[in-house]
Amino acid sequence: MLSLIEIQDFKGKFPKQIWYLFFTEMWERFCFYGNRGMLVIFMTDILLIKEDVANLKYGAIQAFVYAFTFIGGLFADKILGFQRSLLWGGILMVLGSVVMGLDAQHFFFYGICLIIVGTGFLSQIFQRWLVNCTEKVILVAMRDLVFSMQELISVRCWVADYVFL
Repeated sequence: MLSLIEIQDFKGKFPKQIWYLFFTEMWERFCFYGNRGMLVIFMTDILLIKEDVANLKYGAIQAFVYAFTFIGGLFADKILGFQRSLLWGGILMVLGSVVMGLDAQHFFFYGICLIIVGTGFLSQIFQRWLVNCTEKVILVAMRDLVFSMQELISVRCWVADYVFL
């Protein structure tokens, strides 16, 4: 087992799958948190929904995102597998963003639904894929470093969400 000093002084290369994973997760977090930061403002100013109704819809959207994370994890484990779930999650998030960009007045909730389902597919896959990559490619002791990098992405997205509000 490696010591903490050896892990901190890691000079090797990470497997290229981990870099794909990080960039995909950064894109997923940007799409989710970017929409989240502007959602109520968009619903009240553009869609002309009353603020209290917009806040309720915002809460429902957030609840569905977390509920679909569980459902997406089940699909990834039992039906689609990790790679197909990652592919379909990305496709659904892109389609949701495109649908909202084309005509938000008429297709806003369809776009949000696609983003919710896409986020559900992607959210739980990252942690499982990190475990698989670190078990197969790099030393298990390096897993802490990889998860620290993954958490750094999460913290940056969380801070960015509050900076832009």
